[in-house]
Amino acid sequence: MHLIIAEKNIVAERIAAFLSGPGKVQAKRDGMVVQYFVNDCVVMGLRGHVVEVDFVEGYKNWRSEEHPPRSLITAGIEKKPTEKKLVSMMQREARKATRVTIATDFDTEGELIGKEAFELIRAVNKTVPIYRARFSAITKEEILAAIRDAQSLDMNLAAAGESRQIIDLVWGASITRFLTIAAHRGAEGILSVGRVQSPTLSMIVDREKEIEAFVPEKYWMLSLSAKKGKDVIEARHVHGRFTDKAEAEAAYNATRAPLTVTDITTGHKTDKAPAPLDTTALIVGAGRLGISAASAMSRAEELYMRGFISYPRTDNTTYPKSLNISEQLNIFSRGIFRNEVAFVKENLRAAPTRGRKETTDHPPIYPTGHATPEDIPDTVTWKLYEFVVRRFFATVCRDAEWETMKVNLA
Repeated sequence: MHLIIAEKNIVAERIAAFLSGPGKVQAKRDGMVVQYFVNDCVVMGLRGHVVEVDFVEGYKNWRSEEHPPRSLITAGIEKKPTEKKLVSMMQREARKATRVTIATDFDTEGELIGKEAFELIRAVNKTVPIYRARFSAITKEEILAAIRDAQSLDMNLAAAGESRQIIDLVWGASITRFLTIAAHRGAEGILSVGRVQSPTLSMIVDREKEIEAFVPEKYWMLSLSAKKGKDVIEARHVHGRFTDKAEAEAAYNATRAPLTVTDITTGHKTDKAPAPLDTTALIVGAGRLGISAASAMSRAEELYMRGFISYPRTDNTTYPKSLNISEQLNIFSRGIFRNEVAFVKENLRAAPTRGRKETTDHPPIYPTGHATPEDIPDTVTWKLYEFVVRRFFATVCRDAEWETMKVNLA
């Protein structure tokens, strides 16, 4: 029996569907845990980390004289299951397995979650071969190829994630206890400290101080609106911002109808096509659409798990040579984006744009599946998906060319 472990249930369900082909997937639910049976495969999803690191017994009393806060730095650390039923079911299947494939997310955290599963499986089955499937998009082709070409777990990468986990525990617990006790705070007034939390709080405080120190300055701007037939013409005063109200009023009073055209300057402008999306650019773009960073990443994760976009946590801004641009465009050639695809194909650039960063773990974020508003009924999530699709189109399309015209009136 082939046991496949995914990071989340929704991914396990999709993997099972890909493996079944035209066949039927049998789902067996035990409480909140679901297993999917396909031929000789059992696919099940975790809930992210199923174990947590904690100090060994004896360190829970914050005011212990035997174990003061500084003793946490060298305290023993152990792993404890957080999802006992899920772990029990995974180990039950692992005992019968002749092959295990770990199909968690392809990043440091996913490798660590895979290592946790590896250790739990090894505890009950010392000899079963355990492999690691790596993929950046939840599409049938990529998933099946990843399972077919599965390799070994990267224990060094997992150890990096585990080190971060332990540092977070030791740093946060020891300094939080020390500061809280030193400030004579009780349980209701804990002074929480964290490896990421504290520097972030510092940046927020610095920014708030800048805002408080800001002295607003009044300014005035002049603009006019005219109509020629059905066309509305907007014009702005060449001075821009006036910081002197009297000067602004003088300019206003000097503006008398009828205004005449005194000069016309035409020109040419090129808007460079954007670089492929990494996580930072996704968050910035989402922010311009009115979507918060947390909401954007949550929705991007959902789109990834449903097979609509590639993995959304990446620093890469260069498409791999293996990405077939024509095939990706063809995915959208008959759907809601067919007109845009036709335009892109007519104006395809010789090579996609490239950003400054190139890594080998994940590609930039790009659309992997066609969707409609009916497939993604949530309007905010659809807006984010459409942004990813259109950004991909822009990265493979020629630069935008503009004709400009500046008209001076007096």
